[in-house]
Amino acid sequence: MPPQFRLRNPTVADAPFIIWLDTPAAVREHVLMATPPTLEQAESVIERWLTFDDPYGYFIIEFRSDNRPVGWVHAKPCVHIDGAIELGWRLHPDAWGNGIATSAARLLIAQFRAENPSVMFTATTLPANERSKGVMERLGMTLHSSYLHADLHPALLYNLEPGINVE
Repeated sequence: MPPQFRLRNPTVADAPFIIWLDTPAAVREHVLMATPPTLEQAESVIERWLTFDDPYGYFIIEFRSDNRPVGWVHAKPCVHIDGAIELGWRLHPDAWGNGIATSAARLLIAQFRAENPSVMFTATTLPANERSKGVMERLGMTLHSSYLHADLHPALLYNLEPGINVE
């Protein structure tokens, strides 16, 4: 059965969606964002996303039924472990609790493992973000380490070793 959503490449026209996504306080508290982005900031974020070379990048998660975006997922080179791929996701609270982040991350894992079955994946979260830790655990990830993020907040790094089935 195909998933209820699809992943697509972002465009600068998605900037209002990014503002909507980052407006709820429940989202911002997990990414340490004091205020929602302005339109100019959202456009700048998307322009940065567009600099990633295939197969890496940020992808908008949208429902197949009505093309309504509900979040994003990314795959990019990990800065903590050479050769690993960092996964990340953000969903609007309206979409929380439906398995969308887990399913979207599984899609990216499957795409990368089709090319290289021995790739390792990582993901980072704030220690208090229980929902994100739950996604990582459902993916089969385990806690690798805790560290101080570049802006000096505590963070947790999870990893998924090669060969662990994420179905």
